[in-house]
Amino acid sequence: MNEIIIYKTYRQNIYIYAYILAIMITTIQNMDKFDKILLNKLMEDAKISLKDLSSEINRSKSFTQYRLQNLNNKIIEKIYPLIDVTKLGFIPFDLYLKTKMNKLEESEFIEILKKEKKIFYIERLVGIFSIRISFFEKNINLSSDFIKDILKDFIERIDDVKINIISSLIKTNNGIFDNSLRKPYRLFENNKKIHLGRKELKILQILNKNPRFSIVDMSQKTKFSREFIKKTIKKIENEKIVVGYTIDIDIEKLGFMSKLMILKIKLCNKEDYKNFVNYLCSCFVVNTITTYYPNQLISLELIIRGNQEFRDFQVNILNKFSNLIEKIETLDYFDEQKYNYMDDLLEKILPEQNL
Repeated sequence: MNEIIIYKTYRQNIYIYAYILAIMITTIQNMDKFDKILLNKLMEDAKISLKDLSSEINRSKSFTQYRLQNLNNKIIEKIYPLIDVTKLGFIPFDLYLKTKMNKLEESEFIEILKKEKKIFYIERLVGIFSIRISFFEKNINLSSDFIKDILKDFIERIDDVKINIISSLIKTNNGIFDNSLRKPYRLFENNKKIHLGRKELKILQILNKNPRFSIVDMSQKTKFSREFIKKTIKKIENEKIVVGYTIDIDIEKLGFMSKLMILKIKLCNKEDYKNFVNYLCSCFVVNTITTYYPNQLISLELIIRGNQEFRDFQVNILNKFSNLIEKIETLDYFDEQKYNYMDDLLEKILPEQNL
């Protein structure tokens, strides 16, 4: 009798484990329409309410919450606001490096870079450049001093250095599971400075940690009134300090791959350049567009299903805009792709503006 009970319990456990494994596999590899709609909606607006998400998939809040939790555990890497720090008095730069470092040396170098509070983004690359470092500085002269300082102990192991002032950063916001065009998020294009007080900066920091925090959660965390928090969030959004809310996802788990394309642009008039950038926004494989001052370089982060899709995109833009494109360089992302430290920037730099 005991043996029968033990056998039944064992068999039930096997079924439970198999069910859990099936959920994990489905979440990662065989996403259904509900998961795809939720991801697309969160990429478009990560602050969307649970109620609205439930309406989008026509399911209960509990079902939607369960699916969101699965996506958070397996697919979604980060939920964050898109913050335009030019409104807070900073100039954004991209620093491209070609190094002679081996993998260990490069990792050690990056660990040092991660301690620099002005650096908010690091990517490891394979191709004509090894590393891209994004940072903010108060003016151009200070940027040169900053670059010299971070490279001084490694200069003998660096072959090439390119510094670019970012004139705009565009998240195209296009859905990766459908061919729908959405209004892109644009940063750094209007650098009118907006003053935020200490309390307002604190709310911005909390939004950066988790845009899906409720007003009640924020009030409990800060001891600020709900009305003040609502008013501050409205100000931050109306003044375009936060231009939107989005997510980063592990695209490899969904069968996609990333590439970085750098375009060297011929001298052209503003209207042609604008039309070209707008066209890139309409291309579904383009995830992020970074333009540089004085408009001679554009970098594109592409999300593609394979090399054929990449080649088709490249041929297409060359055919349509051969009069504008002088040169194309393609880089792959390294296995440890990205380091994002906007949290450090907000916590260590922005409060200094009000000291």
